[in-house]
Amino acid sequence: MDWSLLAEIFLACLAGGVVAGIGAGLFGLGGGLTTVPILNFLLPLAAVPESLLMHVALACSLVLILVNTAAAAWHRWRAGELDLGLLARLALPLSLGAVAGSVLADLVSTLVLRLFFLLVVLNSLRSSIAAIAGDGRPAEARPRRLEPA
Repeated sequence: MDWSLLAEIFLACLAGGVVAGIGAGLFGLGGGLTTVPILNFLLPLAAVPESLLMHVALACSLVLILVNTAAAAWHRWRAGELDLGLLARLALPLSLGAVAGSVLADLVSTLVLRLFFLLVVLNSLRSSIAAIAGDGRPAEARPRRLEPA
């Protein structure tokens, strides 16, 4: 086992985690927008083939999203703030969407996934900039943020 390579990967992951955390915390863009490019850079160090880079990076990011969402849902459930009726109504469509997305992702090339991811990033940036700068709509026409109780 090459300990220097392992240490390099560990330090790069640590630095990537700091960048992702700062990006998500300061700009609200979500960890996935920073995690996927960082993983695309780091995965070749772990000998992941080029043809699978984007697939593996997206899969890792989605696992992180799943864990974070489950933790947040558990916290909200314990606080009595989770609408279980809404969760029950959304369970089947969300599950079907997840399966359909994974099947589609398996059928497309890395280039197509990269382009799709780029579109998602650009749309998120556009939305964030519009929210910061104001989007020209009157305050009553803008979506409201739910304030914690």
